[in-house]
Amino acid sequence: MEELVRITTSEGGKQVVSARELHKFLGVKTQFKQWMNRMTANNFKKGRDYVIITKFGENSKGRRGRPPIDYLLTIEMAKKIGMMQNSPKGSEIQDYFLAMEKVAQGVIEKPLTEIETAERYLAVLKREELLQKQLKEAEPKVAYAESVETSKNSILVRKFAKDLCKQGFNTGEKRLYQWFRDHNYLSSKNEPYQQYIDLGLFEILTRTVELPGEKEPISKKTTLVTGKGQVYFAEKIINSYET
Repeated sequence: MEELVRITTSEGGKQVVSARELHKFLGVKTQFKQWMNRMTANNFKKGRDYVIITKFGENSKGRRGRPPIDYLLTIEMAKKIGMMQNSPKGSEIQDYFLAMEKVAQGVIEKPLTEIETAERYLAVLKREELLQKQLKEAEPKVAYAESVETSKNSILVRKFAKDLCKQGFNTGEKRLYQWFRDHNYLSSKNEPYQQYIDLGLFEILTRTVELPGEKEPISKKTTLVTGKGQVYFAEKIINSYET
């Protein structure tokens, strides 16, 4: 079911919603403060049906620079407010809260103090902000991994370095070879150790070359990074270099 208004569930099972979010969803034209004064005058009790919190953090300043306040409403109070609106949005939010209560059936409710309720609600908001920040920071890494994830072709280390640079990561062929040697993936001859070939991260291309003045052709080996290796090393290399 689509989330109409965020419901925060505490560790003890107590569910609350933001009055500001409810006000926005219902499309109430009356100013929030006036609307809440009118709503709370309808036999609702502070501490039982709602608590008041002050919102801090980014974009939380109200008029004259003062942090705005919000009300955390119980689901029962939020349902009653929806009914009081006498509008399609009011009916929709009532049905939504009823459905959410059915989903939460079986949860043991543990009474919380006003401070505990407010702290846990704000903790949920903070975790969501952190998650969004982490996703944003991971976007370049995810984009690169997705671009090579289905690759079946092995490529030269030079090409791998160029691909990383295109994604904004500062490296080059020599620096990348050095990284492989420093981390014991390649020998001093820039050849992969057998265990990493067996893992499917590298492969060796062997060519026979005839050189002027040489009686016998010689074998020349070239290190290639497999598609699997590109995905495997991308995360490690991206985390090792400053962009």
